[in-house]
Amino acid sequence: MTTQRAARALIFTADDFGLHPRVNAAVERAHRDGVLNAASLMVGAPAAQDAIE
Repeated sequence: MTTQRAARALIFTADDFGLHPRVNAAVERAHRDGVLNAASLMVGAPAAQDAIE
């Protein structure tokens, strides 16, 4: 009997994108380096516009 395993995916999501310019820079770098798959933008946070740009 052959057992087949289902493929699994691991997704890394950054929180606090938009909180502070330094947080934004770290999230952007992690994404560029292939560490992050997604980010959650804090729309009402102080650096949200910086994150959008």
